[in-house]
Amino acid sequence: SSIQLVFQTMMLRSAAINIYDTSAISSAPLYSCVLCLDVMPPAFYSTSGSVTVSIIGVSGAGFLTSTFSLQYISQPTLRTPGLSNITISSNSGYGKIVPQLVGGVLISKSIQRWRIKQPTAGILTFSFSKFSFGPICSATLRIFDNYIGGNIIYSGCLQSDVPKNWIYSYTGKAVIILTGGIFDQEMDFRITFSSDAELYKCGSLLQPDILSDKSMVISDGSYSLNDMRRSQSCVWQITPETLGSVTLFFTFISLKIGSSVVVYDNNIAQGNILYNGVISVKDSSYSLIVPPPITSTGRSLYVIYTTNNFPSTTFKGFKGVYQSNYVGSNGVGSGQTILSMSCAFDIIPPGNGMSYTQGMNYTWSVQPLYSTGGITFVFSQLMLVNSTDVLTIYDGNLILPSNILAQYSNTLQTPHKWVTTKSSAATIVFSSTSTSTSTSTKIQKSSGNSNFMGNFKFSYFSNGPSYHCGFPV
Repeated sequence: SSIQLVFQTMMLRSAAINIYDTSAISSAPLYSCVLCLDVMPPAFYSTSGSVTVSIIGVSGAGFLTSTFSLQYISQPTLRTPGLSNITISSNSGYGKIVPQLVGGVLISKSIQRWRIKQPTAGILTFSFSKFSFGPICSATLRIFDNYIGGNIIYSGCLQSDVPKNWIYSYTGKAVIILTGGIFDQEMDFRITFSSDAELYKCGSLLQPDILSDKSMVISDGSYSLNDMRRSQSCVWQITPETLGSVTLFFTFISLKIGSSVVVYDNNIAQGNILYNGVISVKDSSYSLIVPPPITSTGRSLYVIYTTNNFPSTTFKGFKGVYQSNYVGSNGVGSGQTILSMSCAFDIIPPGNGMSYTQGMNYTWSVQPLYSTGGITFVFSQLMLVNSTDVLTIYDGNLILPSNILAQYSNTLQTPHKWVTTKSSAATIVFSSTSTSTSTSTKIQKSSGNSNFMGNFKFSYFSNGPSYHCGFPV
């Protein structure tokens, strides 16, 4: 068995805390912090059935009040009455919700609750993965906005009830309730929640943080209006549960000298580097430039973020989102991709690059951070096989009929004319209201080999600074 540990409160103004796996005090602690003020880690686990918690006063720190509260939940391998009714509370802005199961089975008639309150009272974003419910409605999973009895933002009990997009709590609070059916049931799920808040490190206690969601937010861990923190070292392994490549979109990058963001085309820190954002004195002008979309050749990306010990008074860190590219993909979980780089090449609809998903409505919001003047769009491919599939380019951020610059539907002809906005922003909307997945068109190369072409592909250019002429390293 193991133990799940969740901090409820923490204000260690004159103390240090260490939590060790079993009683082996000489081993590296599961968690260690000195003079910790409020920024609590998400839930974490021991690898054995016992832990030791040690707290000591810090010499020379005076006699300021120090306090904390810690909740623990056993993860037994055998059935126990203790799992029939439990409540877990989290005050972290990032974490992962995992059901309390015994041998992969949810105990009948049990009730499990998770109360989430993120620090800044902003929006909470939820993403689902490893969703495994039965074909018959038995166990029920619900998410309430704010409190029990509040607005139900999700309810499901079947395998088909897995959410395709992100779910939001706009109050910054939520209660998740899992209720067992009349019989024991094999099931599983993972819910990742994230918010724009000051996080412990970059969110995860364990490094690397394994991200298996189809799409989720990734950030340096600082509140977007605050300066980036010093002495950070964070690692993410992005390997979605779906089979397909991964695309990472940076929303903004604002790195101080001596910090870096490096992206590997792998699930470890080896192999081809797709983006090497190392900020030194000589290239500090690049610290605010957003790279174009970064796509893996396999199914993983490995991201490493580091900062030095010098404080920052201007730079805000970074924020981005990733999506998995597979047949049936809905793209970014918000249903919208924000493109803040000055130029980007080969933007394609959500999918695997060979076909797009019918019955979707997707938006690209093109908002170059440092561009002036219009934005020019160029198509290298356009294949809309149904009359109900419509691609529209709007001038500016408002989706109004008067702002339409171009609209395409039911065509296999790639337009040769460029489309240029008057403003320094654009919105592209793709609506596919058919009920079946489009089939990719097969084109014969001169060599006689088959080449499957995508449904549409566009690039854009604006009058702004570009990272390496618009290409990743």
